[in-house]
Amino acid sequence: MMKKLRTSIIPALVACLLSACSLMDIRPSPTLYDLGPLQIEEMGRLPGGMPNITTKVYAPDWMDDSLMVYRLDYVDNQQVRFYTESSWAASPVTLFRSRMDAYLMAIGNRSASTLETDALSLKIVFEDFSQHFADERTCTGRIAVRASLYKGQELLAQQRFVAEEQAETANAAGGAHALSKASDAVIANIMNWVAIKGGR
Repeated sequence: MMKKLRTSIIPALVACLLSACSLMDIRPSPTLYDLGPLQIEEMGRLPGGMPNITTKVYAPDWMDDSLMVYRLDYVDNQQVRFYTESSWAASPVTLFRSRMDAYLMAIGNRSASTLETDALSLKIVFEDFSQHFADERTCTGRIAVRASLYKGQELLAQQRFVAEEQAETANAAGGAHALSKASDAVIANIMNWVAIKGGR
């Protein structure tokens, strides 16, 4: 009888312990960030008569995730770190491309057809999309990309674009806001370049 009682009690105790552990491990979901509302009036417009533009954005594997990356440059700028309680709502690649496409749609661009011989294709390769700490209290959001502009199969131009924006606070929220501003600065600079190189 005692043996049966023990065999019935032990599984129940194990279940209770596992349940208690799971309850103790309940943690809040990470805070999610995106690039915020698009302020089109602050980014300028392409000149009239520009061909339609398609975009492709690429990034290294470590950046193709929703992790919010930062670097302590004053310790080791080759070490990639990430916030554990905050993350992007999608990968930086997805967020940046969505923002660029939203800008293009806002100025009247539509998805170019492969049959359009004058359509432009913009290929963007990310080098950096992270928060950089110069010390414990000072940090910036930094974006670095290489852009290639094509007309059909013809390469029209290539250029590297870098933008850094000071973060108001040395945390994930400050980094998110700074990277949003840096994204808009990069997009504006790329579009000014496209207007010159693609409109000739």
